[in-house]
Amino acid sequence: MRQLFKQRPLATTTIITALFGLTLLLDISGALNRLEYITFDLRTLYHQQQSEAHPDIVVIMIDEASLQTMNPLVGRFPWPRALYGDLIDYLVMGGAKAIIFDILFTENQQIINESLSSDDARLAAATASSGITYHALQFIREELEGQDQHTLHHPLPQDLVAQHAFAYQGFSDRGNNSALYPYPELYQAAKGLGIVEVEPDADGIYRRIRPFHLYQGNLFASLGLAPLIPTNTVVIKQSQRIGLNSSLPPLPLDRDGRVMIKQLKKVTAYSAGGVFASIQQLYQGKLDQIKVMPDQFAGKYVFIGASAIGLQDLKATPLSPKTPGVMLHVSLLSNLLQDSLLHHLPVGATYLISLLFIIVTLAAVLLQQRMAGRTLLPLMLISLWGALGLLLFAYHWVVNITTPIIAILLTFFSSFAYLSFSEIRERQRVRATFGRYLSPAALNQILDDEQLRQEITLSNREQLTIFFSDIRSFTSISESLPAQRVVELLNTYFGVMAEIAYSHKGTLDKYIGDAIMAFWGAPLQIEHHATECVSAALKMEQALIQVNQTLLDKGLPTIDVGMGIHTGEAILGNIGSEHKLDYTIIGDSVNLASRLEGLTKPYHCRIIISETTYLALSCFIPCAVIDMVRVKGKAHPIMIFAPLCPPDSDSETLNRATAIATHSHLCFKLYLEQQWQAAIEAYQQLPLPAYSQLMQERCHTFLQNPPEEGWDGVYNLTSK
Repeated sequence: MRQLFKQRPLATTTIITALFGLTLLLDISGALNRLEYITFDLRTLYHQQQSEAHPDIVVIMIDEASLQTMNPLVGRFPWPRALYGDLIDYLVMGGAKAIIFDILFTENQQIINESLSSDDARLAAATASSGITYHALQFIREELEGQDQHTLHHPLPQDLVAQHAFAYQGFSDRGNNSALYPYPELYQAAKGLGIVEVEPDADGIYRRIRPFHLYQGNLFASLGLAPLIPTNTVVIKQSQRIGLNSSLPPLPLDRDGRVMIKQLKKVTAYSAGGVFASIQQLYQGKLDQIKVMPDQFAGKYVFIGASAIGLQDLKATPLSPKTPGVMLHVSLLSNLLQDSLLHHLPVGATYLISLLFIIVTLAAVLLQQRMAGRTLLPLMLISLWGALGLLLFAYHWVVNITTPIIAILLTFFSSFAYLSFSEIRERQRVRATFGRYLSPAALNQILDDEQLRQEITLSNREQLTIFFSDIRSFTSISESLPAQRVVELLNTYFGVMAEIAYSHKGTLDKYIGDAIMAFWGAPLQIEHHATECVSAALKMEQALIQVNQTLLDKGLPTIDVGMGIHTGEAILGNIGSEHKLDYTIIGDSVNLASRLEGLTKPYHCRIIISETTYLALSCFIPCAVIDMVRVKGKAHPIMIFAPLCPPDSDSETLNRATAIATHSHLCFKLYLEQQWQAAIEAYQQLPLPAYSQLMQERCHTFLQNPPEEGWDGVYNLTSK
């Protein structure tokens, strides 16, 4: 370690400071939260077999079977509240220790002559007589405007606050502006109220619970905590824990003031339908048919919650994407009873460990001469820290696995960058990578621009113009020639076309058999890449005459080609394996350009461009409108065009091409307006014979069999 600072004191200090600062920034900004959530979930899943609820906790679940069982008897959910009164009596008969409802009873079901309905009165009476029933309370933040704002910030009833709120120190209001609480007769009868609101983490997964909630200066306990603390408890919040003047130990808090719960895999649960059926059998005197005896709840904390999908109380947790919400409160209570709440390693300790790992990793990379030595120690640190985090989880300790490992990785790669990268090696790498794709002039431009060299090494989404060309009927040609002659033909053709692409600032991606794939707009940023690409394609079309003459002179058959062009977003980067990388593009835009090339044959055009390419042209290039199509695999239709001549053509050629383009727009307008006869006559005047004949035949077909109402002019292509 001393040797490290002795050899490179300034560089070492700078690197350590920068890496430690970056690690702190990533951690404090929350950039690493998602990764840490993943490691926490993996630890939870690994230890799930140990996550069994306290034996004194049971759940009565309103599940799908319960809804089906009860529907013929009492109708659809919500059920009459008198049923819950019967349930309370049944549980009290069995000797339950506490009855905890994860169901909001916020409004009277029915008011008769300004008095309480029999159902509400029955539930309130059973709650009062039990002396052990806890009901749900919820605080929310609503965003209302205008006249609806008067419904917000209503004070809680004074008798509710006096009966159920806690004395406290150190809490702050979180900005909730609305409360949902039981109807007065019910909260007056309840032993306690518990908050059912639980907030997910940023990734939508529920891992933590806020044990206490402050609303309008009044403090209330979470539902899973309420049965354990008397209302005369004084709750004191400190930086990393909540102290209670009761038999409960202090509650460990994370940086957000919440308790990280150790979620449960196993809990004793009963279907609500089965319990209600047992109650009915008891009332009917059919004691021998009772499936769930009341004494099964003796000494139990009994939660009543919902798991049926339609009741919308399913939460995504590390154990399941469809965990009943009541299980979060069950987990909290079980953790408290078992003293298994998760404790966090202090943040300061995590940062000190990260700093130590940075120093050790830097020394390993800079001082070791062999690659094995440089990589072995960092890998061991990562493995040991991950294993330690997994082990400590079993003892209810949560260490931040991600931040120290990120510190190791940052140091590892930064150190290699410091050792490995130099100006000469960078230029060599760029030349080796891009020499196959770019013209010498373009390659030199990149080599002379350091910022550009750095940018092209990154994978990005870029707006590009993508080009595909293909030799028509090449299979037949290749089968009729010896292999050497096929190669000679391709080299003759590719050589001319590649030079044209390079001369128009294009990047030659690859040859795919007899096809050429190229793109414009990267790595050199070209402002008008659509124009350059289309101009290159038109030059290739003109050069085909020269190519065919050369082929004839060599005794080879002539060829014809099709070219497809599309402008859109694509993913650009070095893609492949460690043994072979290609600087290439992928994405839907690439696929669409290929599909457009495939349309050139049926539409009898050498070049077809998409509407986005047509609209991106920076100078006037006459283009005939061809059709509006929906290619296979795409939901949205696109207009396709055929460019007619390069922008630098002589005035006579430009005027003639412009007239053709104008007339094609008229033809297609008549076609879209379903003026079939007029369209046929217009297409007869279009000097693109093969394409014109195709559209005339289509119009004749529609003339005899008109399209369905709502026809939008889109021609659906069923093949690629």
